Amino acid sequence: RRKETPHVLVCDPPMHALTRMWVLFELLRSIELCKTLHLRPLQALKGVAGNGACSIQMSKCECTREHDRLYIYGEMEKVGGVKALNKKVRECMVQAFKRGIGEAKREGQADDEGEARLRALLGSVYAEQGQN
Repeated sequence: RRKETPHVLVCDPPMHALTRMWVLFELLRSIELCKTLHLRPLQALKGVAGNGACSIQMSKCECTREHDRLYIYGEMEKVGGVKALNKKVRECMVQAFKRGIGEAKREGQADDEGEARLRALLGSVYAEQGQN
């Protein structure tokens, strides 16, 4: 729960983590605790492509246990509902992508293609901001 402990989102090329209700809920909790989100490994994001690759829409997320789903929805209502959660998590992801692009450049891991893919994913999160 300490602020200085970062939150790490483990990335795979299809970004399956963003389709899980618990993951988005945990990101919300990290935001509330003012934690810094890091995307790892950045190299995995080079393989992410296509519309909706980084879609953040709680209403489309899966949760295998009904008890968990009801708990998460109850907690979401406390922060303003699904739209509010989506907005907060998207803003967090935007900052994480910007941070990741900067880190990759500093560490010499960002070739032109890799940076372009990260920027495209960042753009997809920006574009989704107007949705639920």
